[in-house]
Amino acid sequence: MSHNVQFIPVKPNQFEQLFEQICLMTSFYGKGVSIPHYNKFKLYDSLLNAGKVGFHAEFIYTKSEGVCGYITYNIAFTSSACGFNLYVDDIYLNSGVQRKGIGKLIIEHLQRKAKGIGSSKLMWQVAKTNERAIDFYIKQGAEITDDHLSCELAV
Repeated sequence: MSHNVQFIPVKPNQFEQLFEQICLMTSFYGKGVSIPHYNKFKLYDSLLNAGKVGFHAEFIYTKSEGVCGYITYNIAFTSSACGFNLYVDDIYLNSGVQRKGIGKLIIEHLQRKAKGIGSSKLMWQVAKTNERAIDFYIKQGAEITDDHLSCELAV
């Protein structure tokens, strides 16, 4: 299915719309929408102060659906790569537009972004229980590795 998909950088005056989408995504993962106010402020500040390096957010827009999701990612220097990498944080599509080819366009868009900063790869994490996403990523050519483990430490 052909889609006229656009990736529109989120502007500070569109933050509330992005935040609504993030709350929908957190509900999907069973985390509810109780994002503390200080984290909302930090997210807004990150968006406001993003340059080439740092936090980035883009709406996913189609002519037929309007804003139908978002992507967030960070561009950061990593010593292990001796350069900059693009780390995908969130890929979220509203349920009505899933399984229609937009995910492939999102991955291609992110690959172009990564190439544009001189990175040789995209990096992200996926829950082991999200089999549908894992299958999709493998079909896109992603290699699921266990080179790095997620670490969490309460503070």
